[in-house]
Amino acid sequence: MEDVLVDILSLCLSLDKKASEIYANFSNNAGNRHISAFWKDMSSQEEEHVIFWEKILTMAQNGMLPQVFDRPYELREELKIMRSTVDSLVKRSKRISNTTDAFLVAYRVEFVMLRPEFQSMFHFIKTVLNEPTPGDEYESHLRRFVSALKQFGTISPELEFLGETILRFREVSEQLALQSYIDFLTGILNRRGLFNTVIPLAYLAQRNNAQIGIMMIDIDNFKKVNDTYGHQAGDDVLKSVALMIKAHIRISDILGRYGGEEFLVFLSPVSPDYLPEKAEQIRISIEKSNETIVPITVSIGVSSGRIKGSVEKAIAKIIKKADTYLYVAKNSGRNKVVMKDKDT
Repeated sequence: MEDVLVDILSLCLSLDKKASEIYANFSNNAGNRHISAFWKDMSSQEEEHVIFWEKILTMAQNGMLPQVFDRPYELREELKIMRSTVDSLVKRSKRISNTTDAFLVAYRVEFVMLRPEFQSMFHFIKTVLNEPTPGDEYESHLRRFVSALKQFGTISPELEFLGETILRFREVSEQLALQSYIDFLTGILNRRGLFNTVIPLAYLAQRNNAQIGIMMIDIDNFKKVNDTYGHQAGDDVLKSVALMIKAHIRISDILGRYGGEEFLVFLSPVSPDYLPEKAEQIRISIEKSNETIVPITVSIGVSSGRIKGSVEKAIAKIIKKADTYLYVAKNSGRNKVVMKDKDT
């Protein structure tokens, strides 16, 4: 599985290198200095993407990046076909001097990277590694093509429609990626996004023999909040709690909405001694918070362990243990942290 991830990232690196080469060829062939400067700038932007792929590829080669694609083998084969297509576009770009033809080729190149899989990967990298990605500025990148075509090209209804289509396709790809990962109420990972992120990191923890920790955090008497103050107040409480948890965990820790009023935090690597102390900080901050008019507290169950055997089964076991401790906390008075059946 690691080899296929390296292959995918190598192909992405190759595609952006070829895109940079194509735009450099357009710059060299342009008869107008303004058009030449535009293509040179586009080539430079692709070089920035190349630097990103080189960094991520090195991390994968060193075993620092987990498999983040749902269909890695299919994606690798599709990217190989795309690379063959882009290879032919590189050859064509050396002979193209007509501005409109250049934009048509550029649109074909840009369509290659407009895939939901890449948007999901960019989101994963930002969430887990806090690294900037090409996805951060891709809409601006595409809009420059559309604006430049209107400025320099012979615009036609077909080309204008193509420009609008590529922007719309990018927007849809981004939406698909976000819908599969993000809980739009709280802005944190939803249950699917949580496990799509945690499972690859658990494989990484297993490879490095790292200790992992799980916190299960549940808002106490949340139904009463909804019944007393209304569902809008309940939504505000959920958003407030998510923000407070996020403020107290490390950038590398993963926070998601596990379901309803329950949140899960995945920590790795982590010392077991650190977990109850950190959980207690979260509990106290929420209890003392004045961000909402609704007084709220949380109960927290904490567990830790190393990943042995099946990653999915090991994660499920550690989560179940944290969930058990959570119910101990709730059944023994709420507003407390429990780890290993002891209040802390």
